[in-house]
Amino acid sequence: MMKRARKLLWLVPVLLLAPGLAVAQEDAASRAAQGYLPQASRGEAFVWTDRSDLEAQVLARWANIPTRTGHASDPDDLAKAVRSVPEARLIRAAAARDVDTFIRRLAGVPSGRLANGEGFVTNSGGTPIADTTFVATTPCRIFDTRLATAGKMIANETRSFYTNEVSAGATNWANQGGDASNCPEVPFDPPAVLITLTVTDPEGIGNARLWAFLGAEPLASNINFRTGVNIANTTSTPTCPGCGADINVKVTQRVHVLADIVGYFRVKDKTLDLQVMNTPNTGTVGIGTSMGLLFPDGVNTVFRTTMFLPEDFSSQTDLTARFLFSTASTGCAVTWATNSPLRVLRPGLGTATDLTVTPLNEDLAVPATAGNIFQTARVLSATNIVAGDLLTLSWFRSGGSAGDTCAGDLIVRGVQLLYE
Repeated sequence: MMKRARKLLWLVPVLLLAPGLAVAQEDAASRAAQGYLPQASRGEAFVWTDRSDLEAQVLARWANIPTRTGHASDPDDLAKAVRSVPEARLIRAAAARDVDTFIRRLAGVPSGRLANGEGFVTNSGGTPIADTTFVATTPCRIFDTRLATAGKMIANETRSFYTNEVSAGATNWANQGGDASNCPEVPFDPPAVLITLTVTDPEGIGNARLWAFLGAEPLASNINFRTGVNIANTTSTPTCPGCGADINVKVTQRVHVLADIVGYFRVKDKTLDLQVMNTPNTGTVGIGTSMGLLFPDGVNTVFRTTMFLPEDFSSQTDLTARFLFSTASTGCAVTWATNSPLRVLRPGLGTATDLTVTPLNEDLAVPATAGNIFQTARVLSATNIVAGDLLTLSWFRSGGSAGDTCAGDLIVRGVQLLYE
């Protein structure tokens, strides 16, 4: 029986916030009053064949969901955001079980805890971003107060700006004097940017400083100016991914301010590719001729592997296991399951803990295309694991179950762990 990919998430909030409205600005009480309480995942798998199919599923899950102000999300803006991120990050976002985690993963913001220990941080707020890569771009104007609706900045004014048109939306982007090209080289919500800040027509001696929206105002200025002298300076600054606006600019005298983005910092996608050719296995599983582990129909066949979590793994975050399959059958289903609970060993302590998987088992829909290759992902709940822990991972095909309707072999071609 052919099955469509099932939804992993039941989501009520949206990624794209109304202008000026940020997740981090609202406390739990105000969220609840607006019906903005993320619902837990139903624990169902999602299956995709290629990048376009993955994007389509993410967009379908988030499309037409009303914002907390009662307006529908913009499908075009959401599509731009989804299509601008690396595939590994999109898979992590798709596997999220609440809106805050979805936003954070899509934006590439490392995980963390709020000061009161409740929930995950959804923005950097000026906190240094670890493990990033710089990407240079063609200089592009992101704001210009000479063209902005609000006009010239006044003494001691703080004004918020967007660093990309996707998060700003067409109206806000135009209102801040953003380039008509929309600066297409700038992706959705980079954690930090490199910009050339220029002040023109200053009406006195003063300075300008910039910092992450919702972050702490710095003590040092980024540029100093005096009456009638235009001046520019190139500087980097963290942003506030998922917050609506990205950066703040403050001036101490009346002056026009404009900025050209010349590059951004991208959070590296963290992945671990597990060996499948030399994996110890049990049952009747064998090495297939198509370069992978072969799982025949009609029996339970298992593979196991162990791995140490690397030093750059952030504690109290979830892992996502990604599987790449091929089958000899088409238009059917295979039952893919885990030996749960998986085990976690911590060197030096001699303790073992459980690592749960969501979902435990699922009938995966096999495409009707001959020689097909498809993918699926599993969430490994990791609230108590840390860098250096040894994971023992085990999955199997339940070929004898009623839900497994494929008569041919299933070949596991690759296994990858995605983490933060």
